[in-house]
Amino acid sequence: MNKPIENTVRFLVLYGKTFFAVIPARGGSKRLPRKNVIDLAGKPLIAWTIEAAKQSKYIDHFVVSTDDQEIAVVSKKYGADVLIRPAELATDTARSVDVVLHAIVSQSNTYDCVILLQPTSPLRTAQNIDEAIEQHLVNNAKATISVCETDHSPLWENTLPEDGCMDNFLREDVKYKRSQDLPVYYRLNGAIYIAGINDLSEQKTFFVSEKCFSYRMKKKSSIDIDSIDDFSRANFILDKHNQLKIDIVNDLMTSYTRQGFGKLLKSEIYLTMFDFSLKLLLSKTNPEYFFDSKLNYFAINKSNIYYLSKNLKLTETKIATYIEQVGLLKGLLDDEVAIEFFKNLLKTQIQTNENTQKGLISVQLSNKLLKKFIESKISEVGGQVQYDNNNEVILFDLIFLARIFNFNSQHIQDFIINQNNHINDQDRNSLLNSIHKLDVNTADIALDISKLILSKFVSKSGDILIDLLFDKFGNEQ
Repeated sequence: MNKPIENTVRFLVLYGKTFFAVIPARGGSKRLPRKNVIDLAGKPLIAWTIEAAKQSKYIDHFVVSTDDQEIAVVSKKYGADVLIRPAELATDTARSVDVVLHAIVSQSNTYDCVILLQPTSPLRTAQNIDEAIEQHLVNNAKATISVCETDHSPLWENTLPEDGCMDNFLREDVKYKRSQDLPVYYRLNGAIYIAGINDLSEQKTFFVSEKCFSYRMKKKSSIDIDSIDDFSRANFILDKHNQLKIDIVNDLMTSYTRQGFGKLLKSEIYLTMFDFSLKLLLSKTNPEYFFDSKLNYFAINKSNIYYLSKNLKLTETKIATYIEQVGLLKGLLDDEVAIEFFKNLLKTQIQTNENTQKGLISVQLSNKLLKKFIESKISEVGGQVQYDNNNEVILFDLIFLARIFNFNSQHIQDFIINQNNHINDQDRNSLLNSIHKLDVNTADIALDISKLILSKFVSKSGDILIDLLFDKFGNEQ
């Protein structure tokens, strides 16, 4: 597949084309009744195509063309404009190209190109659509049609006589060839059809007489739902939990194959299988803990440990210990992952007046890995680890927060200046004067400045400081 064009605006200016997409969805499907609104991996079949069209960088406008009230309601729910087609375009014999031409007329021919996106191709993504459009423009094509490799070479296919005789089933030049030595054949996959509106209006087909190009897609993304078997395959692929389990198993096999099962220590095998069991259990209850198939061990909390203990028949203490050992074994003390999770965790914490009047922020860390990581980070930046009464809540001031997240003095000053809804002019000026008077960088903010800033915000609303700081600066890291 082609590499996506990065500079979208420049690309569109260069070619100056506009794109209108049509999603045809009639209500009278015979082979798989009501297929366009059947639930597929958590949402109606047609929703997958609507969302892909919405996410496309190049589609200027799109409509769902239908004769069915339920399809119209569902389509509007997912953000599509709906065009009700006439009865003659909703029969078994009506051609898709006529449905598209009807939609074009409804838009007063105001676009340069039209795209047909059939809802029976739910695995076709916005990236596929955008790549096809880019290829269409770069090729200066009159039409572009998506294809994929055939499952089996047509050179190994033929008709059979009534008696089933296969004497002449294969050609002589094919008979002794291996499958990998045969030429690659492609088939239409029904996912994407693009044409210039003038060419389509004149020729009444996407297979225009010249400059018709293909856009190649993967077979996995080319399922065209026409039967219950097609639907089941697509449902399995789109179900993220199923895919996550496949990735987890593949990771385990890759690990064993790479290292060699016989070379692993007994303790490594035990921890690897513990890791595998953890992933399978948490993939069902907490899929948000995964980056691809990698489990974020920093996210595992007390309730997870209780659940794992019951299912793995191990004590909670052992579960917590093994999680720490697996994390260290896999090198999971990764700064980027841990800091990102720590930032999100901070935003959920309720800060108390008692602590903030002292210039301190608190965070409850029941995850041993994350706790060790934060303790080490506080020490690295010259801070001192402090705990609340239960020894799980870590306390620190803005010195640590500023250093670990790289907030500079201008960040903090801009933040203070813009908080008109939370502090008055007198308080704001007092804070700014204090910072200017000390003439320090944020990394060297003194505890009294920490007290001033925290007390002004947290006294107004329990956890507002952390949210405001990260909403403004969190994406600059």
